[in-house]
Amino acid sequence: TVDDGATLTVNGATIDGNAITNKSGGTVALTGSAALKNKTLNNSGHVNVSSTGNTFDNEIITNTGLIEVLANGALTIDQGSSVDNTNGQVTVDGNATLTLNNAGINHGTVTNSGTIRSTGGGAIDNADINNTGLIESTVGIMTIDPAGTHTLTNSGTVQANGGELDITSELVT
Repeated sequence: TVDDGATLTVNGATIDGNAITNKSGGTVALTGSAALKNKTLNNSGHVNVSSTGNTFDNEIITNTGLIEVLANGALTIDQGSSVDNTNGQVTVDGNATLTLNNAGINHGTVTNSGTIRSTGGGAIDNADINNTGLIESTVGIMTIDPAGTHTLTNSGTVQANGGELDITSELVT
């Protein structure tokens, strides 16, 4: 458990099979080649991702706080991981990359100024998306599929670039 005002820094390490609870006001910092895998992350605070090689592998994430991929950072969410982002925010800063590989983000708000890439199947469902960067599918099928009224506000690029991109029932502005 990461308490209010505390920080858990994971750098060049893997936390495998352990549940992590990050309370409101707490911070989990993935600072390079960090992996959370095979259990759960319950985040009410901040998850800050910097540098490259960071992954959520087969991780079940409940996010009511903020997951932010910082400039020049990279996070891969893969191996069947899921992010329940109800009342949460996922942010990809400029020059940052979020890769979805057989993984998805559901609910909440997704704000992208960098790159969101699907490399083997990915989904952003039931979420409001603000994109000034690049959202692309390079391999497999990426879906953007809301239940209810959600909006993809786009002044960037949304493209299928070797993969398939399916946008269903999403208002695109």
